[in-house]
Formats: sequence, structure tokens, C-alpha cells
Amino acid sequence: MQPVTYKEKNIMKTCLVLFLLTLSGASLFAQSISDGVDESSPGVTVIEMPLEDGTLPAESPDATATPPAILSIFTVIGTKEAGLPCFNCVLDATIPNIGIVEPAGVINRGGTYEINAFVADQSFTGSCLFIIDVRDSTKAAVALFLLTRSVKGGVAYLFSASRKIPSTAAVGLGDVETEAGCGTVKSRSSSPVYIQ
Repeated sequence: MQPVTYKEKNIMKTCLVLFLLTLSGASLFAQSISDGVDESSPGVTVIEMPLEDGTLPAESPDATATPPAILSIFTVIGTKEAGLPCFNCVLDATIPNIGIVEPAGVINRGGTYEINAFVADQSFTGSCLFIIDVRDSTKAAVALFLLTRSVKGGVAYLFSASRKIPSTAAVGLGDVETEAGCGTVKSRSSSPVYIQ
């Protein structure tokens, strides 16, 4: 018997990952997908799931401490992968988990990319405006999504949107970001990305 080559190992790993993603795809049907996409941002998908016990803010020993009502935890950009993003899609995991696109540090002008954002609503109930955008090195928004939707406390939200980066985007270090504006509460997350 001949030893397995590096290339064969990578092919086997890729097949295993695709197999596991296919199996976990069934769990996506159990998740709630939003109908709350406004006309200004077609193509935004929102998946929601109740926050698990232990992820809601604990009682603080400091009576004056008040956790933020809503937190924009992270925003990333990468190459679109089928079945992502998803909640609790890592098989046999014993803790709550999420699957997202592999974050890219460099993106190309003219390329189409997937943006994933995670927002945890600790206690806010009402209407929120979510702004998801990619900004180039001049801070100009080169991909922009605006989404207004009703939210409720104790729910986590995964946002997913695809957009082509215009060939006119300025080359250099920019970012991808999400801002949640819920009443008087604002929360923002961003990740750096180099546009070439």
C-alpha cells in the first residue's frame, strides 16, 4: 500500500467538509429566515435564533452597570460558501456555534463577495435600522445594504448579503462594517479589508 500524498489528503479533507456541510444543511430549514428585507437592499438574508442560556447578560454585582441592549459583535467579508452562515452547524459540538464565510483580508475590485454579520439583541424590542457596508480606502461606501426590521430581546441575528465590489473602488485599506441603530442605542462592528 502506498502512502497518501499531500494532495490526496487535501482532497479527502475537502470532501469531508462538503459532506458535513451537506448534512448540516437540513438544520437550516429549522431556522427562521426573515421576510423583513426592504426594497433598498434586496438579497439580504437574516437568520435568527434565541440566545442560549449563559449568553444573556448575567446579573452584575454593580447595580449601576447596564449591559448594552444590542451588540453588533462582528462583520466579515469572504467568498460565498453554500450553507453559510448558519447557527449550530458544527456537528457534535457541545456548545452553541455559528458557521460563517472564511474572512478575507484582501478582496479584488470587480469580484463578488459575501458579507456575514452577527448581532446579539440582549434586551431591545422594537424597530432597528441595520447598515451593512464595505468602505474603500477613501471611506466611500462601495457596497451598501440598508435593512429596517423589528427585533426582540434575547435573539441572535446572522446577516448575509452578496455584493460585487465596483472596479472604481479606491485601492488600499478599507473596511467592512455593520451598524445597528435601535432607538437611541447604536452598536457597530468592523473588520479591515484591503481592496486591490
